[in-house]
Amino acid sequence: MGNEKHNALAARANRSGERGATVLEAVMWMLIALVVAGSVFWGVSKAFNSFKLYRQQNDIAVVKVQIQQLYAGAPSYNGLDNTVGIHAGLFPSDMVKGTSVVNRWGGTITLGTASSDTQFTISLSGVPRDQCPTLAQFGDDWVSVTVNGAALTMGAGRVASATTSCSGDSNAIVFTGR
Repeated sequence: MGNEKHNALAARANRSGERGATVLEAVMWMLIALVVAGSVFWGVSKAFNSFKLYRQQNDIAVVKVQIQQLYAGAPSYNGLDNTVGIHAGLFPSDMVKGTSVVNRWGGTITLGTASSDTQFTISLSGVPRDQCPTLAQFGDDWVSVTVNGAALTMGAGRVASATTSCSGDSNAIVFTGR
């Protein structure tokens, strides 16, 4: 009889182990879930940042062409500024915030002139470090591009120049065109 009681207790102990996961197993599954969720979040974040960069490049190209068309018959870019740009509809509407123009990262965009009004500038502030080198290299037909006040090397050496110049967490890029 003692043996039967012992077998019954042993069987009950074995069944209780089959009822669920141990605390250690539950913690391991939670850690795996956190790693997977973190990886998904990281991937979505990278994709969203790439989309912002693509949109900003497109916006700059559109603004550049709009400026050139607006001033096509004029002898210079005299008077070009954000007020003219906003009134002439040079900027996408989602970038205009009252009398200011913002880029895709929340920094400002400012239009201006250079070289005695024979050239125009599109200045961006608040460009993140990880997006700056790619944006600074955007387009081949700029007169010049500066990042944080340093002129980029055009042509060979442009990648190294852009990467070195984009040194801050928040960078300023000035595109100069004609």
